[in-house]
This record gives sequence, C-alpha cells and structure tokens, in this order.
Amino acid sequence: MTRKPTKTRDELAATILALTKASSECRAVSGVVIAPVLKPKQDHANWHAAFTMRGKESVPRTAWQIGSKIADEFDLA
Repeated sequence: MTRKPTKTRDELAATILALTKASSECRAVSGVVIAPVLKPKQDHANWHAAFTMRGKESVPRTAWQIGSKIADEFDLA
C-alpha cells in the first residue's frame, strides 16, 4: 500500500471548500466537515467529507467528486 501525503481536518476541509467555491454548480455549499473512517480498508481513504448547504438544496454531484478526488490524494493526519 502506497502512503499518501497527509493533511489535517482543517486543511482537507479548506482545500475541498476552495475547490467547491470555484465551481458554479456548488454555490450553495456552505461548509465541509471531515470525518475519520474508523477501520478503513486497504487502499481506501481513512476519512470522508460531508457538506453543509445553504437552504434546502441537495449536495451537487460535483462536490462529491471533488471530495473523492482529494481523498484519493491525501490521508487524514
């Protein structure tokens, strides 16, 4: 298993939030919460992202894709 670089919860959340804010599809995303995965499987992220939204909009697919991309690049410190 290849070790990925690590980031703190705050760093991961800030990275994902910045990328979602750059996407017009994600304008209702108001925050990102990083939660650890207690028993991650090998080659899977040891964390996942959750999103807070303005109003009653659902989380756009693009936000989930951004979270997955960052999870592929970084582990939670």
